[in-house]
Amino acid sequence: MAYDESNGKLINPKISDVIEVLQEQLEFYGDTPFKCCVNGEDTENEIQVDFYKNVLLFHLEEA
Repeated sequence: MAYDESNGKLINPKISDVIEVLQEQLEFYGDTPFKCCVNGEDTENEIQVDFYKNVLLFHLEEA
């Protein structure tokens, strides 16, 4: 997994990398809320997800 610990970022993540990070979060903190930010701003409380053959796409909009 390409993880930049100093900035808390996944670099060119694959779905397995994202799942690994989410699993670690779940094991350590429990079932906490999932929040997303775009350019430092919180998004709405819903995320549209589209599944494609080569990518899992999250549609995020500014709040």
